Amino acid sequence: MILQPGVGIRDGLSNMVSTFILSSILGVLVGLSWSNILNRLRTHPYTYMITLAVLLPLYIIGDGLIGDGAGAITSLAFGLAITNHSFFMERLGKPGKVRINVRRLREFHDEIVFFIKSFFFVYIGAIVTITWKYMFMGFVIALLLMVMRYYLISSVGNILLFTREEIAVSKFVHVPGLAAFVLSQLPQLYDPLGSVFLTPGIYSEIVMPIVLGRILYGGFLSPWLSERELKPPDSLSKLGKVEVESNLNESR
Repeated sequence: MILQPGVGIRDGLSNMVSTFILSSILGVLVGLSWSNILNRLRTHPYTYMITLAVLLPLYIIGDGLIGDGAGAITSLAFGLAITNHSFFMERLGKPGKVRINVRRLREFHDEIVFFIKSFFFVYIGAIVTITWKYMFMGFVIALLLMVMRYYLISSVGNILLFTREEIAVSKFVHVPGLAAFVLSQLPQLYDPLGSVFLTPGIYSEIVMPIVLGRILYGGFLSPWLSERELKPPDSLSKLGKVEVESNLNESR
């Protein structure tokens, strides 16, 4: 919408909604069909490699037929349909069970993700120019995001009936990285000459300290803060000790 000023908000939103719906339908249909094939191939090795061979052209088809951004949503719906085959089939009125080795799929998926992330982070480190101005701005934004998340989870967690452990973890454990870096590349990708985005490279330079600050926070402070949040109050701990001692005396 930014690159096409002639497109109104209504047309832009309708285009996004239609892209989301059509790509989701395409991904679910192909995923359900592929689940049945995986069920028949479950005893054979390298089934995930075959799944990857289906996923890559599906991504290209989604982007080509439906529009920009549809490939990622199609791939997401494809994965959801494979691992939730029974859920979708029950909603369609055709219950059926398929046996898929989801653990092997996820293990191989994790290996591929680690491989891609490693090279992508090296690429980001090579193109980003570190300046004190953007480092300061990035760390301030990271701090604001942490504070916002803390108060948001504190207020919404009770409404959503989170457990005490879930609230503590959701408050403090959050480490963004790959998605933020990918989105920061879009201005440079779609507008390399800077005709609409005057400085397209600025996004990566600001995102770098944001991600770095939150990684440091998640690696060093999050475990300590979560553990401190889960500790019982002193009054309860003292009461527990008294109860334990009284039980021991009674048993003696």
